[in-house]
Amino acid sequence: MGNGRRLALAGLLAAAVVSGMPLAASAAHGQGVVGRVTEKGKCSISAKWKLSLRTEDPNLIRATLEVDEAAPGSKWSVIMSDNGTRFFKAIKTANDAGNVRARATTTDQAGIDTVKAKATNLATGEVCAAKASL
Repeated sequence: MGNGRRLALAGLLAAAVVSGMPLAASAAHGQGVVGRVTEKGKCSISAKWKLSLRTEDPNLIRATLEVDEAAPGSKWSVIMSDNGTRFFKAIKTANDAGNVRARATTTDQAGIDTVKAKATNLATGEVCAAKASL
């Protein structure tokens, strides 16, 4: 569990205790913790990735994968899945600054949503494998 997720969960629990809200009501709703989380890492050669998840409303999660320090004009295959179910697949091109961005929404599933994103440079084979949970 990332630090951002721990803080969001701690804040939710503190608010529930202070307000007297029963914690079981939140769990019974079947949705993940409301908020946002960002994870960062390095790709297999020289690029860096950042995966951000944010709740859009009670039923949607917006996932944004960014690849930085890519070669301008390079083409990347990007795939995203939520708890093993693919919800995004596209070819993206790095802009003049060497950034690739892919954004998509997925349905918030019961419990924790684990989003995995994989970006593969079609010319070099560099792989960026990202994972975040909300």
